[in-house]
Amino acid sequence: MERKSLLSRIMKSAWTMFRKQAISFSAALKAAWKVCRQPKKSRGMNELCMAKVTRETEKAICVNLTIDTKRGREGWDVWFPKSQVSLDGGIFVSDWILDQKNAEISSRYRGPFFGIVCL
Repeated sequence: MERKSLLSRIMKSAWTMFRKQAISFSAALKAAWKVCRQPKKSRGMNELCMAKVTRETEKAICVNLTIDTKRGREGWDVWFPKSQVSLDGGIFVSDWILDQKNAEISSRYRGPFFGIVCL
């Protein structure tokens, strides 16, 4: 039963990624498999989808994020303190810093803004 549940979660995640992101189903399935097989992260952490680390300093990292807008998806460089980021198999950030960065982007963005893309 455990295996069937895991496979079901993987397929649901893959279809969600395939529909919401501009990637092939094969890539979505690989990403979903990677995410679902990881040990569960502590509560309050969100994985950033379609994001990559572009710069790094001693105390912070700059992440190129994908944001949802009415016109489609756009990339933004956003700095996060290293104390609020986990890089274990993906880029995970705490809830409160994600809310703060969403508010910061929405105040600077000129147009309809829906939020940072997360799993």
